[in-house]
Amino acid sequence: MSRICHINYADALAGRIHNRRSPMHPIGAWLAALGATYVSSEFVDAELSLGEDHFENIRMIVRSSRKQGHDGVEIRLTPDSLSAIESRITEISVLEDAEVTANIYSEHRGRENVIVTFPKRKHDWLFELAKRKLSENEYTELRQLIAARIKRSEREILLTEKAIASQNEGSESYDQSIKLVSPEYSFEEFCRLMFGKNPVEVTGAASAEIAYAQRIQRQRTGGRGFRKGSRGRTYCDNLQNLVRLFMGSVPIDTSRDFLSAVRPLALDLLQRWTILGLREFLDKASADPAS
Repeated sequence: MSRICHINYADALAGRIHNRRSPMHPIGAWLAALGATYVSSEFVDAELSLGEDHFENIRMIVRSSRKQGHDGVEIRLTPDSLSAIESRITEISVLEDAEVTANIYSEHRGRENVIVTFPKRKHDWLFELAKRKLSENEYTELRQLIAARIKRSEREILLTEKAIASQNEGSESYDQSIKLVSPEYSFEEFCRLMFGKNPVEVTGAASAEIAYAQRIQRQRTGGRGFRKGSRGRTYCDNLQNLVRLFMGSVPIDTSRDFLSAVRPLALDLLQRWTILGLREFLDKASADPAS
């Protein structure tokens, strides 16, 4: 029954979304020709255009998935999107009238995701089963009972949106329990304090630092994120590049300050650990006069 589609938030944000279905597998085409129902779990939306508000972007992905007819959607999160929704899971559930499971702690650290399922799609499956197994009168009664329970009026949706929007307007107070590794948003200080840790601990701390810094910013400003070019935004960008670098990926748009701060930590880690591509990246960056 389940047709949950999967989407990587980073791909969606970069516009890497399929605008048409992939060709059907030959076996699937053969079964469809014999009368089988073909169900695709592929996320396809040529018109999806995300903005800078990660919370609203997640909602757009959820609504698109519902419109495509999926039973739900699993979204692989980035640090930015994780920070935007981790304290607002209930809001997503209420606003989108959906069941939301957030896998964002413990063993999910570094591969956080959120799974949103749509009750109405589950009921469609139930109706198909009931139509085959129940009498006509029982089937009709079941549909009426469920329809009366799940139907949302336009007025309900409007008042729900209004209540949550009002609650979010400047109501978040700064949570003093959140402690940053570097309260001054100093990437050099963060790297210095990571000496002696292993790569998993470093990348975990960097991901958490991004989420906490962005949460504090939202709480201080009533929901606004860091402005492009601000000290906080630069700090989070550097931390994200640190995560990419220590996980074997090539960082994006690294500056001389980034390389100067990360090099001592990288060399310290390389004395005890093998990190794919790290030494080669440092050697190449050292040889590049523009770095």
